[in-house]
Amino acid sequence: MLVGHLGLARGEIFIYSFHMPLFFLISGYFLSDKLSVGELAARKAKQLLVPYLFTCICTICLQKMMDIYHGEGGVSHKIGEWVYASLYCSGMEYRDPFWIKPIGAIWFLPAMFLAILIVRYAIQTKYAALMILCLAYVGYSTAQIVWLPFSIQAGATASLFVYIGYCAKKEKILDNPPSVIVLFTALLIWAFCIVYGGLYMVNNTYKNGMLDVIGAVCAVYVILLICKQLVAVKWLAAILAFYGRNTLIFLCFHLIELNMFPWYRVVEYLDNRGIDGGMSTIIVCLAKVAWVTFWILFVKRIPIMRKVFSVSKPA
Repeated sequence: MLVGHLGLARGEIFIYSFHMPLFFLISGYFLSDKLSVGELAARKAKQLLVPYLFTCICTICLQKMMDIYHGEGGVSHKIGEWVYASLYCSGMEYRDPFWIKPIGAIWFLPAMFLAILIVRYAIQTKYAALMILCLAYVGYSTAQIVWLPFSIQAGATASLFVYIGYCAKKEKILDNPPSVIVLFTALLIWAFCIVYGGLYMVNNTYKNGMLDVIGAVCAVYVILLICKQLVAVKWLAAILAFYGRNTLIFLCFHLIELNMFPWYRVVEYLDNRGIDGGMSTIIVCLAKVAWVTFWILFVKRIPIMRKVFSVSKPA
């Protein structure tokens, strides 16, 4: 996720082939059908929408502080734009048929909320798969005409990934090692989608249609198999587990620095001192990781922040 926002064209193609589907598939994998739709909605609103609102408020407040720093008084036009972006929940900017300011990387929290509720409702019906396929297609097709607020279309289309994750858990797909043929086929499809694919969930782009969905599922399957092997490397497993358990905090504070911090000035500073682009990218990436790590540790130690992000007290 973090590397995907560094503006590296080749890196983006690779990362976008799986990183957002991974979130939705895992959410489906751990989706419980024991809670009613209403109970699940209340729980997921607390887990997903409260952090979304918190991040939006932080962004707006920081924008105001920046306005004061630059000598701009009153309620600035920029703050109004960020309020608009927060309410619209779009991950990208649109100018047709009207202007929409993007809120950025946290667009997927409202989308995740909707996708989970769609799947939870659908699985209690007789035609769950058909219902989800229809809603996913409606979300995809209408996004080509106009982008609606609250990430409605992205969530409707992403419900397909949530449902696949749910079915994978029911069928115990990850419990047994795959055959060589299955693994090779998954890698081949994933490679094809990296080279020729166009999966970009933030605006519901699926260049190759269902093939991009299949490719993303294959990619996530391979990545999860690799992760199961990494458990044997204890220090690496501990690091990945730390960030994995705190992904939501990571995302929200990453969004704040992504929207507010002038990283281009850091790159210019490093460039003026003869540091090449590759090394400056690594430095920026490490700085971003340090930033979110600090806030993860901070959140886990402050009671009110733990409530915002629904995290337990550290041992």
